[in-house]
Amino acid sequence: MGLPADAALPPLPPIPMADPVLSATESGSWRPYLREFAMLFLAISLGFVVDNYREYLSDRERERVLMRQVMDDLRADIANADSNLVMRDWRAAKMDSLLDLHDAGIARERAGDVYYFSMAVRQTYQFTPHGGAFSQLENGGGLQLITKPEVLSALQGYRAAVQWLMTMQALETDQIQRYRNGPFLRMLDPAVLRRITHTEIQDLSRRIVRPEGPVQLVDLSAGTMNEYFALVLNMSAFNGTCRRIVGDVGQHAERVAQLIATTYGFE
Repeated sequence: MGLPADAALPPLPPIPMADPVLSATESGSWRPYLREFAMLFLAISLGFVVDNYREYLSDRERERVLMRQVMDDLRADIANADSNLVMRDWRAAKMDSLLDLHDAGIARERAGDVYYFSMAVRQTYQFTPHGGAFSQLENGGGLQLITKPEVLSALQGYRAAVQWLMTMQALETDQIQRYRNGPFLRMLDPAVLRRITHTEIQDLSRRIVRPEGPVQLVDLSAGTMNEYFALVLNMSAFNGTCRRIVGDVGQHAERVAQLIATTYGFE
């Protein structure tokens, strides 16, 4: 029997909806997602670890390269210090001879020796460090690469010793300039000085020769002579001080170079 045309349809029963979380939990379908998330997290973490390890290896290799360069610079400084000591001893002997002539009162009679010793005294023999590698460490932030605190401390101590030597050498240069521009020019004949100086010779100890034949001093006044020999005495004191510091710097360089060689396994 059919329903009247104007009769309302009965309501449909509700369709049961499954809880997606509960459904996934019950069916176990969430586990593949968890595994994928874990694998993704692990891959990212391992990527960071590998990158950090590669950076670590790169830093250690760069540290070794820079330490090798620093060690080579130190060995060059050792040779430089040895050469500087030889020349300073040669210059000290000439200053002592000048002062002996003055003390004996025979500088006027031994004018040829005064010319020879005076030109030797006016030469400068300064220690110049080979600090390219260490400067690169300082200016490029490379000091942070040094993982050995004892090496870093030794390098900083050596740097301070070199800076002290540079300061003393600058003061010594001022004294030499006073000598060159003062009584040296008044007392000695420039023509004779040019004759006994051979600038083409590289060896400084052979560049100056004694004048041939009789020569005379230009200014023999007591004021000029006293000023001249007072400056020679000052330069002698500076030469002795700088010589001691150069010796200390050379020994310091030897110790630091040996420490680097031992620490990093260099020959």
